Amino acid sequence: GKKARELKELSLTEIAELSVDSLGPLAIQKEVNVELTGEKNLIHICDRDELEIIFNNLISNAIKYNRSKGRVVCHLSSDGNYNTISVSDTGIGIPEDDLPKLFKEFVRIKNENTRHIAGSGLGLSIVKRIVDLYHGRIEVKSVLNEGTSFVVHFPLR
Repeated sequence: GKKARELKELSLTEIAELSVDSLGPLAIQKEVNVELTGEKNLIHICDRDELEIIFNNLISNAIKYNRSKGRVVCHLSSDGNYNTISVSDTGIGIPEDDLPKLFKEFVRIKNENTRHIAGSGLGLSIVKRIVDLYHGRIEVKSVLNEGTSFVVHFPLR
C-alpha cells in the first residue's frame, strides 16, 4: 500500500512557489507576509510529493505560530555540496527545553501561546522522515518571542 517514489530533477523553487501560493489564504488570515528568496531555479533530484510535504509543513507552521503583522522567509540556496531550504519566522518561538522533542510523533508544544493552535503533532516527524530518506539533515534554532528557523540540507548526488 505504499506510494512509489518518483525521483527526478525538479525545481525546488517551483515547488516552494506553489506552497507559498497555496498557503496565501492562511497568511492573509493571520496577517503574515511570506517571502521566497534565494536561488531562482534550484534543481534537486527528488519526489515532488515529498518536497511539497516539507515546504507545506514548514511554511504553514511558520505562519500558524507567527504573530499578526509577522514575517516568514523561505530561502533556497546551494553551496555545491548541499541544496538548502531555510524557513524562518518572526513568531512566538519555541522554548529551548522543547526543541529536542519537536521531531517526535504526536508531540505538540503546549503552552499559553500555542493552546489555541490546531495540529496533530505529526507534521515535523513526517518532515524528519522525508529528510532522512534523502540522507539530509534538519536543524532548528529558536528564540522565545522572536522567532524560529528550520534549515534542511539535502546532499547533492
